[in-house]
Amino acid sequence: TSDSSKPNYADWEQIYLRSGSIVEYSIVEYGRGGIIADGDVTVSHNTFRNIFWVAIVTRGSPTVTHNEISSCGHGGIEAWGKGATPVISNNVIKYSRAGIGIGFKDGVFPTIENNTLIDNDIGIWLGSGSGGTIRGNSISAPNGAPSDWGPFQGFIYKARAPRDRYEEV
Repeated sequence: TSDSSKPNYADWEQIYLRSGSIVEYSIVEYGRGGIIADGDVTVSHNTFRNIFWVAIVTRGSPTVTHNEISSCGHGGIEAWGKGATPVISNNVIKYSRAGIGIGFKDGVFPTIENNTLIDNDIGIWLGSGSGGTIRGNSISAPNGAPSDWGPFQGFIYKARAPRDRYEEV
Protein backbone atom coordinates (compact mmCIF):
# COMPACT_ATOMS: atom_id res chain seq x y z
CA THR A 1 0.00 0.00 0.00
CA SER A 2 1.02 3.63 -0.16
CA ASP A 3 2.93 5.26 2.67
CA SER A 4 1.54 8.67 1.72
CA SER A 5 -0.65 10.57 4.16
CA LYS A 6 -2.95 11.18 1.15
CA PRO A 7 -2.68 7.98 -0.93
CA ASN A 8 -3.45 8.13 -4.65
CA TYR A 9 -3.28 5.94 -7.74
CA ALA A 10 0.25 4.87 -8.71
CA ASP A 11 1.99 5.83 -5.45
CA TRP A 12 4.19 2.76 -6.01
CA GLU A 13 4.87 0.44 -8.98
CA GLN A 14 3.65 -3.20 -8.69
CA ILE A 15 4.52 -6.68 -7.38
CA TYR A 16 6.11 -9.25 -9.70
CA LEU A 17 5.64 -12.94 -8.80
CA ARG A 18 7.61 -15.81 -10.33
CA SER A 19 6.48 -19.40 -10.67
CA GLY A 20 5.92 -21.08 -7.30
CA SER A 21 4.83 -17.87 -5.54
CA ILE A 22 1.69 -17.70 -3.39
CA VAL A 23 -0.06 -14.50 -2.27
CA GLU A 24 -3.00 -14.95 0.08
CA TYR A 25 -5.02 -12.77 2.48
CA SER A 26 -3.29 -9.50 1.54
CA ILE A 27 -4.45 -5.97 0.73
CA VAL A 28 -2.93 -4.43 -2.41
CA GLU A 29 -3.85 -0.79 -3.07
CA TYR A 30 -2.71 2.50 -4.65
CA GLY A 31 -0.18 0.91 -7.00
CA ARG A 32 0.38 1.77 -10.65
CA GLY A 33 -0.25 -1.96 -11.13
CA GLY A 34 -1.16 -4.66 -8.64
CA ILE A 35 0.42 -8.07 -9.22
CA ILE A 36 2.02 -9.66 -12.27
CA ALA A 37 1.65 -13.43 -11.81
CA ASP A 38 4.16 -15.09 -14.14
CA GLY A 39 3.95 -18.88 -14.34
CA ASP A 40 2.50 -21.31 -11.81
CA VAL A 41 1.42 -18.75 -9.20
CA THR A 42 -1.50 -18.70 -6.74
CA VAL A 43 -3.26 -15.39 -5.99
CA SER A 44 -6.10 -16.09 -3.60
CA HIS A 45 -8.33 -14.42 -0.97
CA ASN A 46 -6.84 -10.92 -1.43
CA THR A 47 -8.32 -7.44 -1.64
CA PHE A 48 -7.22 -5.18 -4.51
CA ARG A 49 -8.45 -1.60 -4.68
CA ASN A 50 -7.55 1.76 -6.18
CA ILE A 51 -5.04 0.35 -8.66
CA PHE A 52 -4.39 2.63 -11.64
CA TRP A 53 -3.66 -0.02 -14.29
CA VAL A 54 -4.68 -3.67 -13.69
CA ALA A 55 -5.08 -5.45 -10.33
CA ILE A 56 -3.79 -8.84 -11.56
CA VAL A 57 -1.98 -9.58 -14.82
CA THR A 58 -1.40 -13.27 -15.51
CA ARG A 59 1.09 -14.92 -17.83
CA GLY A 60 1.35 -18.68 -17.95
CA SER A 61 -0.95 -20.81 -15.82
CA PRO A 62 -1.63 -19.14 -12.49
CA THR A 63 -4.66 -19.70 -10.29
CA VAL A 64 -6.53 -16.50 -9.39
CA THR A 65 -9.40 -17.21 -7.06
CA HIS A 66 -11.56 -15.69 -4.30
CA ASN A 67 -10.18 -12.13 -4.64
CA GLU A 68 -12.14 -8.89 -4.19
CA ILE A 69 -11.15 -6.28 -6.75
CA SER A 70 -12.54 -2.75 -6.98
CA SER A 71 -11.82 0.62 -8.54
CA CYS A 72 -9.05 -0.39 -10.92
CA GLY A 73 -8.52 1.94 -13.87
CA HIS A 74 -7.75 -0.38 -16.76
CA GLY A 75 -9.14 -3.61 -15.39
CA GLY A 76 -9.53 -6.22 -12.72
CA ILE A 77 -7.78 -9.27 -14.21
CA GLU A 78 -5.97 -9.69 -17.54
CA ALA A 79 -4.44 -12.86 -18.99
CA TRP A 80 -1.60 -12.78 -21.54
CA GLY A 81 1.00 -15.09 -23.07
CA LYS A 82 0.84 -17.52 -25.97
CA GLY A 83 -0.64 -20.81 -24.82
CA ALA A 84 -1.40 -19.55 -21.29
CA THR A 85 -4.08 -21.46 -19.35
CA PRO A 86 -4.90 -19.49 -16.20
CA VAL A 87 -7.75 -20.43 -13.88
CA ILE A 88 -9.77 -17.35 -12.90
CA SER A 89 -12.62 -18.26 -10.56
CA ASN A 90 -14.83 -17.03 -7.73
CA ASN A 91 -13.57 -13.43 -7.82
CA VAL A 92 -15.68 -10.31 -7.28
CA ILE A 93 -14.70 -7.44 -9.58
CA LYS A 94 -16.45 -4.08 -9.46
CA TYR A 95 -16.16 -0.41 -10.42
CA SER A 96 -13.37 -0.90 -12.99
CA ARG A 97 -13.08 -0.17 -16.70
CA ALA A 98 -12.94 -3.88 -17.58
CA GLY A 99 -13.68 -6.87 -15.40
CA ILE A 100 -11.67 -9.66 -17.06
CA GLY A 101 -9.64 -9.32 -20.26
CA ILE A 102 -8.00 -12.10 -22.27
CA GLY A 103 -4.98 -11.30 -24.50
CA PHE A 104 -5.22 -9.87 -27.99
CA LYS A 105 -4.03 -12.44 -30.58
CA ASP A 106 -2.12 -14.28 -27.86
CA GLY A 107 -3.77 -17.70 -27.98
CA VAL A 108 -4.72 -17.61 -24.29
CA PHE A 109 -7.08 -20.39 -23.15
CA PRO A 110 -8.27 -19.64 -19.60
CA THR A 111 -10.94 -21.17 -17.44
CA ILE A 112 -13.12 -18.27 -16.26
CA GLU A 113 -15.92 -19.40 -14.00
CA ASN A 114 -18.16 -18.32 -11.15
CA ASN A 115 -16.90 -14.72 -11.04
CA THR A 116 -19.18 -11.82 -10.12
CA LEU A 117 -18.67 -8.64 -12.16
CA ILE A 118 -20.56 -5.57 -10.97
CA ASP A 119 -20.67 -2.08 -12.54
CA ASN A 120 -17.61 -2.40 -14.78
CA ASP A 121 -17.67 -0.66 -18.16
CA ILE A 122 -16.77 -3.96 -19.86
CA GLY A 123 -17.61 -7.36 -18.35
CA ILE A 124 -15.38 -9.98 -20.03
CA TRP A 125 -13.45 -9.38 -23.24
CA LEU A 126 -11.72 -12.01 -25.29
CA GLY A 127 -9.06 -11.10 -27.85
CA SER A 128 -9.03 -12.72 -31.28
CA GLY A 129 -7.06 -15.96 -31.35
CA SER A 130 -7.90 -16.76 -27.73
CA GLY A 131 -10.52 -19.14 -26.34
CA GLY A 132 -11.01 -21.28 -23.27
CA THR A 133 -13.95 -22.01 -21.01
CA ILE A 134 -16.20 -19.21 -19.76
CA ARG A 135 -19.13 -20.33 -17.62
CA GLY A 136 -21.22 -19.48 -14.59
CA ASN A 137 -20.15 -15.83 -14.35
CA SER A 138 -22.56 -13.11 -13.22
CA ILE A 139 -22.23 -9.79 -15.05
CA SER A 140 -24.32 -6.83 -13.97
CA ALA A 141 -23.68 -3.23 -14.94
CA PRO A 142 -26.80 -1.13 -14.60
CA ASN A 143 -24.67 1.96 -13.94
CA GLY A 144 -21.26 1.18 -15.43
CA ALA A 145 -18.14 2.22 -13.58
CA PRO A 146 -18.94 5.08 -11.18
CA SER A 147 -15.93 7.36 -11.75
CA ASP A 148 -12.79 8.12 -13.74
CA TRP A 149 -9.38 6.86 -12.55
CA GLY A 150 -6.31 9.03 -12.21
CA PRO A 151 -4.71 11.31 -12.90
CA PHE A 152 -1.34 9.62 -13.28
CA GLN A 153 1.32 11.57 -15.21
CA GLY A 154 -1.46 13.59 -16.81
CA PHE A 155 -3.42 10.53 -17.94
CA ILE A 156 -6.97 9.73 -16.81
CA TYR A 157 -8.98 6.60 -17.57
CA LYS A 158 -12.46 7.77 -18.39
CA ALA A 159 -15.42 5.77 -17.11
CA ARG A 160 -17.86 4.65 -19.77
CA ALA A 161 -15.08 4.78 -22.37
CA PRO A 162 -15.92 4.02 -26.02
CA ARG A 163 -16.07 0.31 -26.71
CA ASP A 164 -15.01 0.33 -30.35
CA ARG A 165 -12.12 -2.09 -29.71
CA TYR A 166 -14.08 -4.60 -27.63
CA GLU A 167 -16.97 -6.99 -27.89
CA GLU A 168 -18.77 -8.37 -24.84
CA VAL A 169 -18.64 -12.18 -24.44
